[in-house]
Amino acid sequence: MKTFLLISILLLIPTALLARTNNPNIDSLLHQARLELNVLRNRLSVKERELWHQEKLVEQMILAEKEVDQLIRLILKRDSLEQQRTLVKFLGQTEVRKIRYLKGIQIINLLYQKTLALDHHFSSVATLGEIHRISNPNNYPEFVRIRDRLSPEKKVKTGFDPEPILQSNVYTSVIYSVIQAFSKPKKEKELSSQNSQDLSCILDFTSRMHQDLKTVYYETFFLQRSNEIINQDMERLFEDFTRPIEYTIPLYRCYKEDLWEEIQDKLKIYVDSMIKLSDQQPGSSQLDRMQVELDFPIDRLMQFIYSYNSFIEQGTRFYEKFGAMLGDYQNQDSCQDQLPVAYLKLKDQIEIAIHKFRTAYRPVEINGSKFKELLYGLSEYD
Repeated sequence: MKTFLLISILLLIPTALLARTNNPNIDSLLHQARLELNVLRNRLSVKERELWHQEKLVEQMILAEKEVDQLIRLILKRDSLEQQRTLVKFLGQTEVRKIRYLKGIQIINLLYQKTLALDHHFSSVATLGEIHRISNPNNYPEFVRIRDRLSPEKKVKTGFDPEPILQSNVYTSVIYSVIQAFSKPKKEKELSSQNSQDLSCILDFTSRMHQDLKTVYYETFFLQRSNEIINQDMERLFEDFTRPIEYTIPLYRCYKEDLWEEIQDKLKIYVDSMIKLSDQQPGSSQLDRMQVELDFPIDRLMQFIYSYNSFIEQGTRFYEKFGAMLGDYQNQDSCQDQLPVAYLKLKDQIEIAIHKFRTAYRPVEINGSKFKELLYGLSEYD
């Protein structure tokens, strides 16, 4: 009887709950979860009301029955109906846990894709070598040619002739070049108007933007390291998430080889074991422990999302600051022709990054009712 009842109730539960979905964002995942939970609630509510009405009808028959054998049969039938209602409620709670668990896995999948995209983004931002080339005038061919023309000949002694190590320093190079330009006798100055414009723009840009460009590099490196930590935390979260169902494949391999359906198979085995245990040992401590172990990963996911949101918000502020710093060069219009292509490219990268941090990488909304419903299930089955 119980086996037949289990089969009949499980047939009420939509098979789509275990189907894999490739939703493009978390909002659509939450929306789908809500739909699945509503379908489950409606179908099981119908079954639960049906059993409740049958139970009330049997209780009325018990009150009116005088014959002992018939009375015993009615009492047994009432107890059976009560057990069935309890079973329906348990199956409802179990299916809610299953939906929450699977949506949690899908959220981890999406967040993992975001962190991989972030890692690719950070790797594509200007390297330290590129920053050095942009911010040091000695890396500009035009500046080197002009500097060499202004430098004193070897036979002429000067009060100060910097060593190569100082010539590579942006500040001493700028100071030395300016001194040479102003101290050289007029008849030896053979700089054209364009040479003067080039020299002025290169010295002005590198002296003004040197520190800002270094800041962009080092703070981007900090964000990249933070993203690596987030990635590692997510791999540990996935391990904790899948440990109760005895799934041992790490996240990076599961993602790379597209092994998500195996998680669903493992979860089905775990849930079937819970249902079997509830039939054989209802209210046992082992059953309670299995339920808790299925709930705990959802709480861990919530904690991780707080960390992820904090990181994305921090990254957004950093890149907004980078954009303001790089866009603050006062002589950009006057020196447009002398600005390095790498600098203009970096500005474009920063603008694209700001947009991505506000859209593609944006924080997960954790205060909305849809998310809370996913995390904590439906009150009807709590």
